[in-house]
Amino acid sequence: MLRGLRGVLKEGRDRFAREISDRLPTPASVAARALLHGVDQMAHDIDRLAVNISHGLRSTSPTKDDAGRPRAHPLADAFMGTLAAARRQRALPDAAMPDEAVVRTAFAVACGPDGPFEPDGAASLTLALLAGGEGGDAADRGRAVVIFGAALSLLASCDGETSASILRSAVDLSAALSDDILGACKSDDGAALADLYRKYRAHV
Repeated sequence: MLRGLRGVLKEGRDRFAREISDRLPTPASVAARALLHGVDQMAHDIDRLAVNISHGLRSTSPTKDDAGRPRAHPLADAFMGTLAAARRQRALPDAAMPDEAVVRTAFAVACGPDGPFEPDGAASLTLALLAGGEGGDAADRGRAVVIFGAALSLLASCDGETSASILRSAVDLSAALSDDILGACKSDDGAALADLYRKYRAHV
């Protein structure tokens, strides 16, 4: 239901945005753009509410599996699938990406066993997965674009069901932001990465 409401908001927002520059004089267009910003924030809040409800319904589940190991985060599988799709979109070889065990461990550490996937956690996950890159600048940039894009697409969806169009938009946006992403990663600036996630999640 919440995903449907977000879709209605986004569709109406996009249609209204297309009309602003063509039909409204400057004073009115400024006010209209402020309204659009409010709609973007409302869509973000709906996403957060949906994620919190989803995790709240699962909060009574055990924190360890039958073997006594920390249980995987509920969105870990969704992230793995999104990461693989983003890698294919950028035509990166599979060997360029961290292996599944590394990704799952980093995801659990960044978000806890049941914590919501939010920009701060996404930033921690990104730093963990990009640490110690040895493939040169081009390889580091490719990994950064794929990892940031995959995480951004997950943040932009309500429940981990990332559509192909959301993923394409997130990865393209990540490529445009690659200088900022790499700069934050190389300086280990999680706050800067989290700010990028917060700023751009509503634009996917």
